[in-house]
Amino acid sequence: MTVGTLFALGRVSNLPTVWTNVLAAAVLSGATHEPLAIVSTALALSSFYCGGMFLNDAFDRELDAVERPDRPIPSGLATARQVFVLGILQLAFGVLALSATARACGSSPGLALASGAVLAGTIVAYDASHKRNPFAPWIMGLCRALVYICAAATLTNEPRWPTVLIAAFALTAYTAGVTYVARVETTGRASRAWPLALMAVAPLVIVTEAGLYTAIVPLAIFASWSVPALSRAFRSTAPDVPGAVTRAIAAMCLLDAAWAWVGGAHSVAAIAALGLPLTRFAQRRVAGT
Repeated sequence: MTVGTLFALGRVSNLPTVWTNVLAAAVLSGATHEPLAIVSTALALSSFYCGGMFLNDAFDRELDAVERPDRPIPSGLATARQVFVLGILQLAFGVLALSATARACGSSPGLALASGAVLAGTIVAYDASHKRNPFAPWIMGLCRALVYICAAATLTNEPRWPTVLIAAFALTAYTAGVTYVARVETTGRASRAWPLALMAVAPLVIVTEAGLYTAIVPLAIFASWSVPALSRAFRSTAPDVPGAVTRAIAAMCLLDAAWAWVGGAHSVAAIAALGLPLTRFAQRRVAGT
């Protein structure tokens, strides 16, 4: 199996959004910004993300053979057995890496391990059932929310849980909205606008928590990117649902930047905002969906 195949299976182009999730969680939880701990946590959660994407391809191999025959398994670049094994190994590594990082940070390794195990189980539940489960977008949203929770549990012994959980709820709604839009990716134009209301929950929560004056700058940047990006899925001529979805995924970096900004960590917010162009650059080389 080539490096290119591994990258395609893991959809590594979206990894910067996981890294910025960790940065936002560090600010939200009140953790000290120890670079090595943040990098270690980001690597652990990257392993969860890639492992989940591997398993997604393994579970979807029969449908992909019809709708996306260029994916690695139906095209013969990898076997389902290989992809299943590598996916499970990555999830296991992620759980153990979170626990080890928490121990090094003086946090609770048991809590980090438990939250990682919940994330791994939620990922498997989504991958195994998402094509036939009408609530699957909410399970996907929960996976993203658990990135915040796992990072908070790993990086500090006393996270500000109310703040973390509010932000996790907002990220759940945003991710569920993106996932509902993505469900028409292979069928053409998005016709229902209600998923956009779910995506709007995140900026509304930020304004509610921080006030419009504090949040106006990062949310104006978020809106200036997201509105044109999402309109691609709804236009009547030449709709581009995959393009809208990949841009909406990249916009998670701007939501993370907004949380860091309203938390007073302006330098962290600037770094998180750079995740958007990095994600878009990578998505041009490795498919993000």
